[in-house]
Amino acid sequence: RNLFRERGFGEVMKNTALLIYAGIMLISCYREAAQAQQPKPQKIIIQYPATASIGGVLPWIAKEKGFFSKNMLDAELVFTTASTAMQALIAGSIDIAIGDVLAPLSAFAGGADVVVVGSFANSTPYIMAARPTVRRVGDLKGGKIGIQSPTGRGTIFTRFVLEEAGLDADRDVQLLRVGGTGARVAALISGHIDGALVNPGVADQVKKAGLNALNLRGVSFIDAELHVMRRRLEERKS
Repeated sequence: RNLFRERGFGEVMKNTALLIYAGIMLISCYREAAQAQQPKPQKIIIQYPATASIGGVLPWIAKEKGFFSKNMLDAELVFTTASTAMQALIAGSIDIAIGDVLAPLSAFAGGADVVVVGSFANSTPYIMAARPTVRRVGDLKGGKIGIQSPTGRGTIFTRFVLEEAGLDADRDVQLLRVGGTGARVAALISGHIDGALVNPGVADQVKKAGLNALNLRGVSFIDAELHVMRRRLEERKS
């Protein structure tokens, strides 16, 4: 009360406001200094092939769950086709390309220093759909196997699965070009082929049609690889 009388109410309020303002500025300075000391998240661009694939689903789960941000990564997920992903990686437009084992082969042939740093899966992304009498892959000897095309991941894996079962894909079976998963299932139901690799998503359809769906989980196979350029990998390490 005496202070108000000696200096006046207005002056006291003015000085109080100045003290509050000074306190706010001091807190702001401490906050900015603390933020300046914290490392900024590293920007990283990750290409994914398709949301319907394991390589497309898992990066989005990681982003939505905050796994990237918790590890100080500012991840941008971009979709490109498999045919352009490797070109974008070599050009430096993306940091990581997610693809299958065939994706970097042409890059290797062209001298590009692409390296594989990991994969999302180490087992097959397929099941073997087959006629009812086929209980194991080896039972397909002498039969007709449907494939999508003469080359490609599915055909390579078909050969691999047959070899794992002790069959020679060129002598013991006949590989027939049928088309995609839907076409292969239709060919099985109609009896035109005896077996074919198909997406696990159609397993119920296969079983309802009276066909067998052979689990191939015991067959090792690298799927959804992470491809990077060696120079970018070295830059990230430094």
